[in-house]
Amino acid sequence: MKKLITALAIAFGAFCFSQSSLPQSSPKGTIITKTNQTIEFKNLKFEKGKITYIDKNTNTEDFLYDNSVKSMSYQDNEGNMQTYKAQDYVAEDFKGSNPELKSTKSKTVLKLTSDREIKDFLIQNQNQAYLSGKRLNNTGTAFLIGGGACVIIGAAINLSSADSVTVSEYNQKSDSKGSPIPIIIGLAGMGVGAVMKISGHSQMKKAVEAYKSAGVKKTTTSYYALADNKGLGLQIKF
Repeated sequence: MKKLITALAIAFGAFCFSQSSLPQSSPKGTIITKTNQTIEFKNLKFEKGKITYIDKNTNTEDFLYDNSVKSMSYQDNEGNMQTYKAQDYVAEDFKGSNPELKSTKSKTVLKLTSDREIKDFLIQNQNQAYLSGKRLNNTGTAFLIGGGACVIIGAAINLSSADSVTVSEYNQKSDSKGSPIPIIIGLAGMGVGAVMKISGHSQMKKAVEAYKSAGVKKTTTSYYALADNKGLGLQIKF
């Protein structure tokens, strides 16, 4: 009886451990993200913290990162349905345990280095600073396009008016129907758009740099002047 209980405990422990990691591949299943978005997928592949899959609703390839997954039900290679639930392990959860065990069970967070992947990560995780900069940048693009269109239309109208100039028989003065207003409006719109794009791009760049520098401690250097019976000196503290 004791051996049976031991065997069942080992089997149960192995089962629980097997559910603590994401599958390397799966033909189909469902993902629930930490923002409670439900995604039905097929042809899932998981590698280096990045999950790529085909969205069944749109039939397009998409991806997300492992720390965005709240839970997952998926079909394994043998055709059985399995489940995964994210566990937010931290080192402090294992106080008093073996330090080696603590290091293996603590959650590993993948630090992205590529700017493109960092931007996608910030969008997926609804980073407000980055999204605000992106909206401002897109609005600036719209102003540039609209202003450019006004300039082109205004120039075309003026050229058309110049071709149809009539000359008075008595005073020999031409009557022009052109107007500089569309060109002025267009140039103003382009100027506003350029400023918005520069500001938005700067805000997006700051959000990316903030991600890169997260967790990096900055040292502060302090200088002190010392005076004693031996003379004057300078003390530096880091």
